[in-house]
Amino acid sequence: MIKNCYHLNYSISKEYRGKGYGKKIIEIGCNFLVKKSEKIKKIKALVKKENIASQKIFNSLGFQELVLENVLVYIKTINSSL
Repeated sequence: MIKNCYHLNYSISKEYRGKGYGKKIIEIGCNFLVKKSEKIKKIKALVKKENIASQKIFNSLGFQELVLENVLVYIKTINSSL
């Protein structure tokens, strides 16, 4: 367990995939969390290995990728300049 860590989860309906909404949702959500809580230290998301689109989004947003057996864990460390 990571102290002061928020777990991020999102889903895009099939008809809206590939239009950039996922990245925007994550960006807006992360910015909201950081503004809402000064105690936030990390944001974590679990991504299935077959979900290449989500992997690309988290990598492009500066999340650190950790590989587990059947999922990828993405963690972003929050600093005061975000």
